[in-house]
Amino acid sequence: LFLEFPNSKYTEEGLFIKGECLIQLGNLDQAIETYGLVVKQYRNHLWQLFALTQLGSLYSYRDNEDGAEAAFKRIMDDFPNHPLFYNAAFQLGNLYFKKKNIVDAIYYYSTVLKGNILELFGETHFGLGESFYQQGKYEKAFTSFETAMRYLQETSLWFFLTQLEIGNLQRKLGKYEEAKKSYLIVLDRSKDEEIRKAAKELLSHLESY
Repeated sequence: LFLEFPNSKYTEEGLFIKGECLIQLGNLDQAIETYGLVVKQYRNHLWQLFALTQLGSLYSYRDNEDGAEAAFKRIMDDFPNHPLFYNAAFQLGNLYFKKKNIVDAIYYYSTVLKGNILELFGETHFGLGESFYQQGKYEKAFTSFETAMRYLQETSLWFFLTQLEIGNLQRKLGKYEEAKKSYLIVLDRSKDEEIRKAAKELLSHLESY
Protein backbone atom coordinates (compact mmCIF):
# COMPACT_ATOMS: atom_id res chain seq x y z
CA LEU A 1 0.00 0.00 0.00
CA PHE A 2 2.79 2.43 0.91
CA LEU A 3 4.62 1.59 -2.31
CA GLU A 4 1.45 2.27 -4.31
CA PHE A 5 0.65 5.55 -2.52
CA PRO A 6 4.04 6.91 -1.37
CA ASN A 7 2.74 10.48 -1.06
CA SER A 8 -0.35 9.66 0.98
CA LYS A 9 -0.96 11.96 3.94
CA TYR A 10 -1.59 8.82 6.00
CA THR A 11 1.84 7.30 5.33
CA GLU A 12 3.38 8.17 8.69
CA GLU A 13 0.29 7.14 10.65
CA GLY A 14 0.02 3.87 8.74
CA LEU A 15 3.69 3.06 9.28
CA PHE A 16 3.42 3.88 12.98
CA ILE A 17 0.41 1.58 13.40
CA LYS A 18 2.33 -1.11 11.52
CA GLY A 19 5.20 -0.69 14.00
CA GLU A 20 2.78 -1.06 16.92
CA CYS A 21 1.39 -4.26 15.40
CA LEU A 22 4.88 -5.65 14.89
CA ILE A 23 5.65 -5.07 18.58
CA GLN A 24 2.51 -6.98 19.54
CA LEU A 25 3.67 -9.81 17.28
CA GLY A 26 7.10 -9.78 18.95
CA ASN A 27 8.92 -8.80 15.76
CA LEU A 28 11.10 -6.07 17.23
CA ASP A 29 13.60 -5.93 14.36
CA GLN A 30 10.91 -5.04 11.84
CA ALA A 31 9.26 -2.68 14.33
CA ILE A 32 12.52 -0.76 14.69
CA GLU A 33 12.91 -0.66 10.91
CA THR A 34 9.33 0.59 10.49
CA TYR A 35 9.64 3.34 13.10
CA GLY A 36 12.86 4.36 11.36
CA LEU A 37 10.88 4.87 8.16
CA VAL A 38 8.46 7.14 10.01
CA VAL A 39 11.35 9.25 11.30
CA LYS A 40 12.64 9.66 7.73
CA GLN A 41 9.33 10.93 6.31
CA TYR A 42 9.78 14.57 7.45
CA ARG A 43 6.13 15.44 6.72
CA ASN A 44 4.36 15.06 10.05
CA HIS A 45 6.48 15.98 13.04
CA LEU A 46 4.13 14.43 15.61
CA TRP A 47 4.38 10.96 14.09
CA GLN A 48 8.15 11.42 14.04
CA LEU A 49 8.01 12.23 17.74
CA PHE A 50 5.93 9.15 18.54
CA ALA A 51 8.20 6.95 16.43
CA LEU A 52 11.34 8.31 18.09
CA THR A 53 9.81 7.63 21.52
CA GLN A 54 9.09 4.02 20.56
CA LEU A 55 12.55 3.64 19.03
CA GLY A 56 14.18 4.89 22.21
CA SER A 57 12.13 2.47 24.30
CA LEU A 58 12.91 -0.49 22.03
CA TYR A 59 16.61 0.30 21.96
CA SER A 60 16.61 0.60 25.77
CA TYR A 61 14.84 -2.75 26.06
CA ARG A 62 17.54 -4.28 23.87
CA ASP A 63 20.37 -2.58 25.79
CA ASN A 64 21.34 -0.63 22.68
CA GLU A 65 22.46 2.39 24.67
CA ASP A 66 23.76 4.34 21.66
CA GLY A 67 20.50 3.91 19.76
CA ALA A 68 18.40 4.89 22.76
CA GLU A 69 20.57 7.91 23.52
CA ALA A 70 20.34 9.14 19.93
CA ALA A 71 16.54 8.76 19.80
CA PHE A 72 15.86 10.51 23.10
CA LYS A 73 18.33 13.31 22.40
CA ARG A 74 16.70 13.86 19.00
CA ILE A 75 13.37 14.29 20.80
CA MET A 76 14.86 16.87 23.15
CA ASP A 77 16.48 18.74 20.27
CA ASP A 78 13.47 18.73 17.94
CA PHE A 79 10.48 18.85 20.33
CA PRO A 80 11.37 21.13 23.27
CA ASN A 81 7.75 22.23 23.78
CA HIS A 82 6.09 18.82 23.85
CA PRO A 83 5.42 16.87 27.09
CA LEU A 84 7.37 13.90 25.68
CA PHE A 85 10.45 16.13 25.92
CA TYR A 86 10.40 15.44 29.66
CA ASN A 87 9.89 11.73 29.19
CA ALA A 88 12.97 11.73 26.96
CA ALA A 89 14.92 13.58 29.65
CA PHE A 90 13.83 11.00 32.23
CA GLN A 91 14.91 8.13 29.99
CA LEU A 92 18.28 9.79 29.40
CA GLY A 93 18.69 10.18 33.16
CA ASN A 94 18.10 6.45 33.57
CA LEU A 95 20.48 5.69 30.71
CA TYR A 96 23.32 7.75 32.13
CA PHE A 97 22.75 6.38 35.63
CA LYS A 98 23.05 2.88 34.21
CA LYS A 99 26.29 3.93 32.49
CA LYS A 100 27.50 5.30 35.87
CA ASN A 101 27.69 8.81 34.42
CA ILE A 102 26.14 10.30 37.53
CA VAL A 103 26.73 13.96 36.66
CA ASP A 104 24.76 13.71 33.40
CA ALA A 105 22.11 11.55 35.09
CA ILE A 106 21.49 14.31 37.65
CA TYR A 107 21.37 16.91 34.85
CA TYR A 108 18.64 15.07 32.95
CA TYR A 109 16.64 14.15 36.06
CA SER A 110 16.75 17.81 37.09
CA THR A 111 15.51 18.78 33.63
CA VAL A 112 12.44 16.57 34.13
CA LEU A 113 11.52 18.51 37.27
CA LYS A 114 11.41 21.76 35.29
CA GLY A 115 8.29 20.47 33.54
CA ASN A 116 4.87 19.91 35.01
CA ILE A 117 4.59 16.19 34.26
CA LEU A 118 3.67 15.09 37.76
CA GLU A 119 3.45 11.40 36.85
CA LEU A 120 7.21 11.47 36.25
CA PHE A 121 8.10 13.19 39.51
CA GLY A 122 8.10 10.16 41.80
CA GLU A 123 10.45 8.04 39.70
CA THR A 124 12.57 11.10 38.85
CA HIS A 125 13.12 12.01 42.50
CA PHE A 126 13.94 8.35 43.11
CA GLY A 127 16.53 8.53 40.32
CA LEU A 128 18.00 11.67 41.85
CA GLY A 129 18.14 9.94 45.22
CA GLU A 130 20.01 7.00 43.73
CA SER A 131 22.40 9.38 41.98
CA PHE A 132 23.17 11.37 45.12
CA TYR A 133 23.56 8.07 46.99
CA GLN A 134 26.24 7.01 44.49
CA GLN A 135 28.02 10.32 45.03
CA GLY A 136 27.99 9.82 48.79
CA LYS A 137 25.70 12.84 49.27
CA TYR A 138 23.46 11.03 51.73
CA GLU A 139 21.48 13.98 53.05
CA LYS A 140 20.56 15.03 49.50
CA ALA A 141 19.70 11.44 48.67
CA PHE A 142 17.45 11.18 51.71
CA THR A 143 15.64 14.41 50.77
CA SER A 144 15.09 13.14 47.22
CA PHE A 145 13.73 9.80 48.41
CA GLU A 146 11.38 11.52 50.85
CA THR A 147 10.15 13.81 48.08
CA ALA A 148 9.63 10.81 45.79
CA MET A 149 7.26 9.30 48.37
CA ARG A 150 4.85 12.21 47.88
CA TYR A 151 4.34 11.32 44.23
CA LEU A 152 4.38 7.51 44.31
CA GLN A 153 1.31 5.35 44.76
CA GLU A 154 1.50 3.54 48.06
CA THR A 155 0.89 0.18 46.39
CA SER A 156 3.50 0.60 43.65
CA LEU A 157 6.83 -1.19 43.42
CA TRP A 158 8.56 2.21 43.27
CA PHE A 159 7.06 3.14 46.65
CA PHE A 160 8.55 0.07 48.30
CA LEU A 161 11.89 0.43 46.52
CA THR A 162 12.05 3.95 47.89
CA GLN A 163 11.23 2.68 51.38
CA LEU A 164 14.11 0.21 51.09
CA GLU A 165 16.53 2.93 50.07
CA ILE A 166 15.36 5.20 52.88
CA GLY A 167 16.01 2.32 55.26
CA ASN A 168 19.46 1.80 53.79
CA LEU A 169 20.30 5.47 54.22
CA GLN A 170 19.00 5.49 57.81
CA ARG A 171 21.19 2.47 58.53
CA LYS A 172 24.22 4.16 56.96
CA LEU A 173 23.56 7.26 59.08
CA GLY A 174 23.33 5.15 62.23
CA LYS A 175 19.58 5.63 62.65
CA TYR A 176 18.86 1.94 63.14
CA GLU A 177 15.37 2.19 64.61
CA GLU A 178 14.24 4.40 61.73
CA ALA A 179 15.80 1.95 59.28
CA LYS A 180 13.85 -0.92 60.86
CA LYS A 181 10.60 1.03 60.46
CA SER A 182 11.22 1.41 56.73
CA TYR A 183 12.03 -2.26 56.25
CA LEU A 184 8.95 -3.28 58.26
CA ILE A 185 6.70 -1.14 56.06
CA VAL A 186 7.93 -3.14 53.07
CA LEU A 187 7.44 -6.46 54.86
CA ASP A 188 3.97 -5.57 56.13
CA ARG A 189 2.54 -3.99 53.00
CA SER A 190 4.35 -5.14 49.86
CA LYS A 191 3.02 -8.09 47.88
CA ASP A 192 6.21 -8.46 45.81
CA GLU A 193 8.13 -11.49 47.07
CA GLU A 194 11.54 -10.32 45.82
CA ILE A 195 11.37 -6.96 47.53
CA ARG A 196 9.96 -8.55 50.69
CA LYS A 197 12.88 -10.97 50.70
CA ALA A 198 15.33 -8.06 50.38
CA ALA A 199 13.66 -6.21 53.26
CA LYS A 200 13.75 -9.33 55.44
CA GLU A 201 17.47 -9.84 54.79
CA LEU A 202 18.26 -6.19 55.49
CA LEU A 203 16.18 -6.30 58.66
CA SER A 204 18.06 -9.37 59.87
CA HIS A 205 21.35 -7.45 59.54
CA LEU A 206 20.02 -4.90 62.02
CA GLU A 207 19.22 -7.41 64.75
CA SER A 208 22.61 -6.90 66.37
CA TYR A 209 22.09 -3.15 66.72
